[in-house]
Amino acid sequence: MNKTLLIAMSLFACLNITAQKIDTLLVEPGSKYIDGSFLKNYTNKWKVSFIDLQGKKTPNKVWTDYGEMVELGGKTYFHRVQDIYSPDLVHIDTWVNMVEKSTLKPWQFYSTNASGSNTFYQFSDTELVINSNKNEEKVQKSDTISLKKPVFDWNLYGMLLVGLPLEKEAIYKFPYYDANTKKLAYLVATIEGEEEVINANEKRIKTWKIKCSDGLVFWVTKAAPYVIQLELPVPERGKLFWNSY
Repeated sequence: MNKTLLIAMSLFACLNITAQKIDTLLVEPGSKYIDGSFLKNYTNKWKVSFIDLQGKKTPNKVWTDYGEMVELGGKTYFHRVQDIYSPDLVHIDTWVNMVEKSTLKPWQFYSTNASGSNTFYQFSDTELVINSNKNEEKVQKSDTISLKKPVFDWNLYGMLLVGLPLEKEAIYKFPYYDANTKKLAYLVATIEGEEEVINANEKRIKTWKIKCSDGLVFWVTKAAPYVIQLELPVPERGKLFWNSY
């Protein structure tokens, strides 16, 4: 093989790799890349287990998920309620989301726990108002955060992924407000491809596997109950595993 031909083949290989590079697509409220119009009323629940590094599984939580479409002020909203219980069914937390159905653009989020503490988010394109009350302090706090751009509700998470075009190797990123850092942040989600999983009732379900930048892995479908499984690594200890039933 002559030197000129070898150089030409190397250049072609480099150009081919570049051509195959997958772009990360920005998904913002109102983006063409997210669509909740297909969503229907559903109920779901997961058995949550902790799995240690040796593979031992221990019951961790019972987590319920209920979604319905409601009409308010001439708009259709997706209303989602999640209740979290201990393994012996002691109530721990409740999370409630209200988002525009077609775009999954957030309107409100509310959470409360067994101690009486609560948090309320009110979203707009330009600001996020957060009211919180810690029961032990008996003090209501209010913060108004100016937003450089509209954000998604982080607490909706899995259902945002369900609204994506589920195409193998596609990469998307979502803007959200990080309450811990108090800054705009992005969640990056990579669609790994289709994968069959077995739920807690021993039913085989064809899903899409999605890996996220925070370590969470989801297995989702476009049909109810949508989020079938998810797992979250617990550094140096194991992982938490949600399995629908």
